Amino acid sequence: MLVASLSNRPGRSAANGNNVTYNSVALTSANASYISNVNADISVNSYYLANPASGTNNAVLSSVSSHTWIAGGIISLSGAHQTTPLDTANAAQSNSGNASVSVTTNNANSFIIDNLVRGGGDAPTVAAGQTQRWNQLVNGDSNRRLAGSTRGTSTAGSYTMSWTGGINEYVIGAITINEAAVATTTSTSSS
Repeated sequence: MLVASLSNRPGRSAANGNNVTYNSVALTSANASYISNVNADISVNSYYLANPASGTNNAVLSSVSSHTWIAGGIISLSGAHQTTPLDTANAAQSNSGNASVSVTTNNANSFIIDNLVRGGGDAPTVAAGQTQRWNQLVNGDSNRRLAGSTRGTSTAGSYTMSWTGGINEYVIGAITINEAAVATTTSTSSS
């Protein structure tokens, strides 16, 4: 499973023309994770691809909209459900405070992936229980920072993905990916 988390300025929804491909195969947009901060003119979007081709391949972002910048990260997950990967999505935005978004998983053993874009050049700190995957200044905009993290869950329920430290305006999105069902084998005998 591949998950691409993108941020862009000016803020545009996935419907406005961001397209992501891997090995020339289009990733599916998790539209529910789109949100834009109008004051900061920034947005986040997530995309996923079940059962991607193995080996070294190119991930390509194309856009038909005009952007000041587009930045993002891609995560490869093993053990994700290949036919119904997307569980839930949520997003939040604010003009100040620590960045956080709550997301409810419907299934145990899900993966949660968040994507944060925010104002201010200081690096935010990922919350306990999350694994930081990227945290960098956006090329071409020294006042914007992109960060992303993951978290595994053991039970279904509500989880909060959050970042602290010197955060001005922000947009944060999170999606949950279902784990593949564990296969069981049943044997029968007859006489």
